[in-house]
Amino acid sequence: MIRIFPSFFSGTLSAPPSVAHAQRLLFAAAVSNSPTTLYNVPACEDIRTTILCLEALGSTLERKGKNTLTIQPFIKTKPVPRVDFDFGSCAAAARYTLAIAAAYGIQVECTASESLKRRPLFPLASRMAVRGATFSGFSFPLTMQGRLEGGEYDFDGRLSAQFASSILMAAPVLSGPSTVQIHRPVLMGGQIDITIKVLQQFGITVEPLEDGYAIPGRQVYTSPGTMRVHNDWSLAAMWLTAGALSQGRGGSISCTDLPADSPQGYRNLTEMHSQLITDFKDITVDASDCPALVPLIAIVAAARSGAVHLSGAPQLHHKETDRLKTVAAILRGMGADMWDTPDGLESREGSFFDYPEDVLIDCQGDANITMSFALAAPLLKKPFLLQERAVDKTWPGFWNQYRALGGKFEILENPIDS
Repeated sequence: MIRIFPSFFSGTLSAPPSVAHAQRLLFAAAVSNSPTTLYNVPACEDIRTTILCLEALGSTLERKGKNTLTIQPFIKTKPVPRVDFDFGSCAAAARYTLAIAAAYGIQVECTASESLKRRPLFPLASRMAVRGATFSGFSFPLTMQGRLEGGEYDFDGRLSAQFASSILMAAPVLSGPSTVQIHRPVLMGGQIDITIKVLQQFGITVEPLEDGYAIPGRQVYTSPGTMRVHNDWSLAAMWLTAGALSQGRGGSISCTDLPADSPQGYRNLTEMHSQLITDFKDITVDASDCPALVPLIAIVAAARSGAVHLSGAPQLHHKETDRLKTVAAILRGMGADMWDTPDGLESREGSFFDYPEDVLIDCQGDANITMSFALAAPLLKKPFLLQERAVDKTWPGFWNQYRALGGKFEILENPIDS
């Protein structure tokens, strides 16, 4: 449990590595034709889970100094016949692993944490099930067997980009050609662009279509030798927003080491920040290009007792928690008149936002919600308690960075009764 004190932030942040980019590179390296060395690999729970999955498939990964890994691909001519996986709470590792394993006809037995058991697998598994893979069920635990075939795969662009990305990663090694159709609107299309760019860097031919991609089969992933994981725009954007909220107290945050040519979103925040730093009564936010900021925007709206009309993020209903419902429920408990919608959040102006000092906020193991409440410290007037240190899932260095940039907190080893 952590006690967060009101504070403001100022300084320069070196953005952390992108977990999403690292996972794509790790899977591409594992199926390539020769070893790949990756630099700037994040050291977090999601990456540890990904590495365990690749090792179970037969890859070997050798750490060479801080944040550097060399990946030996697994043998594709004689893959392991059967593998047991525990995906923990990492949805990306589960989705990529299932698609890659099915591409090589590997039988798998899978389990996962309670939070991942609640997250949807049907949008991916149902497409695979009509193309050669057999599932014992569409939620964990499950057994999968059979070999994936080429063909037509279609996905709802409003759902997680990981579903389409999983098939895009697996399709090049299938025996026949595939098309991956992604129905508009496509939310966070930059995540698909990251996948396509990784494929091209490993020598894979991908042909763009009007509403998707065509991928020839029987291709070979060709290792580029060395690659560097991009730093993460979404995590940087959370800090930049916290810096904007600190401006009234003399603070500000700048971020370094962000890739200018990355297809990640979150780069055009000026207009949103100009809205958030005012004493607004009513704001409308389209979060389709910045879903990671939704909880923080909601907290700001509640703290300012302003109305918010936030849309464009339906996928947040299917994160570690139902992130929209969880955030709305927490803020209602603190006096905000807020509720979730199918694709966002709504609140009314003039609610009485207040809470007892050291109120306990249960973030339900969701790292994004935990970081969002901590980064809202410039607007919150009293200390409060966060239920758990969930951020290790994506950014173990968050709390050290938090303190270095002015955040005030204490870890309660023997927490008080709440």
